Amino acid sequence: MGKNLNHNSNIVETVANSPNELTPIFTVDPEDGTYVTIENEVSQGDAAGIAIYAKLFDADGDPLPTDTTMVLSGRRPGDTRYQTLSYEQDNISTYNNKSISQQQDSNHVDSVKHELKAERVNIRDVDEFAVEINSDEAIDWGESKLYFERTGVSEHQR
Repeated sequence: MGKNLNHNSNIVETVANSPNELTPIFTVDPEDGTYVTIENEVSQGDAAGIAIYAKLFDADGDPLPTDTTMVLSGRRPGDTRYQTLSYEQDNISTYNNKSISQQQDSNHVDSVKHELKAERVNIRDVDEFAVEINSDEAIDWGESKLYFERTGVSEHQR
């Protein structure tokens, strides 16, 4: 069974991005003595990648602009900045045009997959992991939602 990793998880912090620069909106901080693994393959769909289901809104209640880019990144102790761990998605049209249940449908799930640059990412309790976006607008977490496909996420003891 996978681990729930979403905007309500106790190991996740959601923050507003800085408009017009790549900044974190969703950071993962595993509990002490654990690490979280994110797989680049899930059973849903045909394409490689971890499925991320989302509805992302600004302070006016409007969807974030379609040309918003998204990337998964990480930082190990001593790193001065985040390193990209996935290939950058250059638009979020599927998030804007489809409900979360439609995104989860086998016909659409490949359009919300984020392909990692490795088979998996291990996030230790001393590491930082983030979903980063670059958008003209700042995200408002009052209405926004973001979920990782739970079959691609697991938690382990260190």
